[in-house]
Amino acid sequence: MKRIFTLTALLIAFAANNTMAQQDEHTAFTLGDHNVGIYVGTGVRYTTLFGETAGLVELRGALTFNRRWSVGLMGAALWYDKSLHELVDDGSYRLEMGYGGLYVERMFPLSSDLILSASVATGYGVAAYRYDKEYHAEKIWTEETIDQTTFAFFEPGLALQWNFSGSFWLGVAASYRNTSPVELLGTSEEVFRKFSGGVTLTYGIF
Repeated sequence: MKRIFTLTALLIAFAANNTMAQQDEHTAFTLGDHNVGIYVGTGVRYTTLFGETAGLVELRGALTFNRRWSVGLMGAALWYDKSLHELVDDGSYRLEMGYGGLYVERMFPLSSDLILSASVATGYGVAAYRYDKEYHAEKIWTEETIDQTTFAFFEPGLALQWNFSGSFWLGVAASYRNTSPVELLGTSEEVFRKFSGGVTLTYGIF
């Protein structure tokens, strides 16, 4: 996950550097006969976990080609602010989860300021049960994690973006996250196989 976010941050820096020398509002640079754009974005999404409300915070960065295709990196982290008790009798713990990888997006411009897109993301994630911070002092660092696992994911999605100001785009997005079996103690293997939906904010030249 750290590598995904580091690479995405580098893509953000690259976008900012190229935007300063911008000539065409839809082109960061040219590559042969292709007009290449670039964008970075963030988003928040609603989902569920154990039948309760949960959230996802997402970061994306991509290169676009002729305002038709995008190829980039994405990463997402779970927000589930609830202490759990079922697996241990010496404190409370929380579920932490993050995932990231590559994604490909097909863009369908509906007008100069409105774009519909379909995307597919795939990669790997990590999930863990960890004791709450107030119980860390009495444990060595190897005891702070109750259980941890990795999983693969495949996530198709749809998004609609509106260019509301300059190079800023506001959007709505929805996706379904499919995963390999998640092998965590006392947890369904399908725990992260969920729909999610929310809003996005993107800065891009594409």
